[in-house]
Amino acid sequence: MRGQVGIHRAVGRAGAIVALIAVALAGMVVIAPPAAAVPPVLSQDLGDRVVAPGGQVTFEVATSNGLADFEFQASRDGGTTWAPAFAACGGQQSCGFSFSPQIADDGMLLRVVVSNASGSTTSRVATLHVCSPTSCLVSSFTVAPSADLISGQTVLASGSAFPALLPISVAVCAVGGPCRPGTSTVTDANGVFSLNIAASRTVRQQNCQITGGCVVQVRSSGVPIASAPISFVAVQPDVLFQERKVGGLLLFDNVYESIPNLQQRGHAIATTGTFTYALRIQNDGAAADDIVVKARGGDAHTTLHYNVGFFDVTASITSTDGFRYTAMQPGQIVRLGVTFETVDAGPGPHSVLITATSGADPSASDSIALSVTV
Repeated sequence: MRGQVGIHRAVGRAGAIVALIAVALAGMVVIAPPAAAVPPVLSQDLGDRVVAPGGQVTFEVATSNGLADFEFQASRDGGTTWAPAFAACGGQQSCGFSFSPQIADDGMLLRVVVSNASGSTTSRVATLHVCSPTSCLVSSFTVAPSADLISGQTVLASGSAFPALLPISVAVCAVGGPCRPGTSTVTDANGVFSLNIAASRTVRQQNCQITGGCVVQVRSSGVPIASAPISFVAVQPDVLFQERKVGGLLLFDNVYESIPNLQQRGHAIATTGTFTYALRIQNDGAAADDIVVKARGGDAHTTLHYNVGFFDVTASITSTDGFRYTAMQPGQIVRLGVTFETVDAGPGPHSVLITATSGADPSASDSIALSVTV
């Protein structure tokens, strides 16, 4: 029995000690150890960039643990030496810059040193690749069709470019002259593109043959990165006068105006008189073409007659379909007489518009405005 009592006493004393310790701890202030201070932690790091010359490129980094100072550094010797580049950012959580590099910037290395009171962190080293007009494309660039185009015809431009250059757009341009831009397209992650663009009469009228030809350009952010030549059907009607100007040249020869500006002529006649304009219709193109000639205008105060040689073509030339010269060879000429015959004085001038249009390319035309006054 005594043994059992001793044991109970021991347990009782132990419980009392535990209770005393618990009371003592309840009156104490427990201080946790301070958290370890750390340098900036990057939540967004630098990445390599590919850009066409003159295109815009952006580099940016950000931290996840508070404000920091950011210093961009650049190396042009493969990382041997580094120098500050661009404006630094102080007391921010992110910092970035954009600029338009040139070919000389190809291969430049960039890094960012990010600092706070606890130290600094250096970003990964990013490489800037400024591709040349011949190296921006990953695979060959093709245009189809590329020859014997007519205005408004659809051209398919296809190939692949560095994905970083997306989105890609195309344009039809006269070499050394104006361009008709196309629209950008959604391309896949590999940079493969397939774009349609309409061949432009506006560009063609700048005379691609004179400027050195026409091309389809591939562009990244509006900057050309590749081009391929195209050619139009060489068709061009020419309406001119048989009368000659100074130097013996025919009046309005090789001048093409769908809406006459320079190509206008007027003449005064008597009330009962007549006057005939002698015109030439010529195929100035490099291929045989059907040339369609139409006459529009005139009024109740004059009677108009149209003759090709001894043949009166008034009915056909004033019809909806016009008068068609079939398979005119390059350089071939047809003479057209336009005769005004007055019926009464009436208000003037009395005018008519003569237009010659290519059968192969209806957007290729030339016009002359003729008039008489009484």
